[in-house]
Amino acid sequence: MELVKPRLLPPLDDNFRPAVLAHMALRKKATLPLAIVLERENGLVSRYDTLVTADLVASLGYVERL
Repeated sequence: MELVKPRLLPPLDDNFRPAVLAHMALRKKATLPLAIVLERENGLVSRYDTLVTADLVASLGYVERL
């Protein structure tokens, strides 16, 4: 994920880049569906649907943080 510089920088940390801004920027470009499915005991299934971009490197960083 590409880190995005905030409009207002905190005075004590010029390199501060909140993850939420990178997340919002990626979601604006995301067009490909992705489903993460976890199978649990007794056949129970948990599913999370989201969108990712064609840029695999950026998408992998996003998916790792879900």
